[in-house]
Amino acid sequence: MIIPLIIVKVLNLQNNNITIFGDSLLVVMQVNGKYQVKAVHLEVLHRVAVSLCSELKSFQLNHVKRDLNAIADRLANRAVRLIPVSILVFY
Repeated sequence: MIIPLIIVKVLNLQNNNITIFGDSLLVVMQVNGKYQVKAVHLEVLHRVAVSLCSELKSFQLNHVKRDLNAIADRLANRAVRLIPVSILVFY
């Protein structure tokens, strides 16, 4: 979830209408403010995600069932391997 938001920021796309689909209903609901984050070790990641979302002009985060997301999941895993570590360390 955070990586697509970082890519949006790095590519300076904050003024576009951004829609991200995630296959973790829990994460989608937490970032959308419907569920609270109870795991202490995830609170920092949640704050980063919410902060990045707040910088966007228009943002939607939608849930997609994992079995319908297999191709996108493979593509996302490939993309993550292409992102320079320096970008991820920045956040």
